[in-house]
Amino acid sequence: MAAYETISKVKDDLRITTTKLDMDISHQIDECVKDLTICGAIGTLTEADTGIFAAIRLWCRSHYADDTTEMMAFKSRYDQYKGTLMMADGYGGATSVT
Repeated sequence: MAAYETISKVKDDLRITTTKLDMDISHQIDECVKDLTICGAIGTLTEADTGIFAAIRLWCRSHYADDTTEMMAFKSRYDQYKGTLMMADGYGGATSVT
C-alpha cells in the first residue's frame, strides 16, 4: 500500500477531498511504482523521491482525467517522463564512473 503522505499529495494534486477514493488512489500509486520498477526506471528509489512522485502524479492524472483526450495526453506525458527516468543517472540510466 502506498504511503499516506503520497496518497495525500496525489489527492491534493487531483483536487480530491473525499476519503472514499483513498484505496483506489493507493492502488494506482502502487501500479505506477510497479510499472517504473519493471522498466528499470526506479531502482531502489521510493515514491518520496521527487522524480518518482512526478511520474506518479502524471500516472494518476491520466487515470482520473475527465475525458479521453485529456487521459491520452497525460498518459503520453507519463510515458515520455518514464523514458527520461529510464535513461537518467540515478534512476534507470547507468551510473557515471569517475
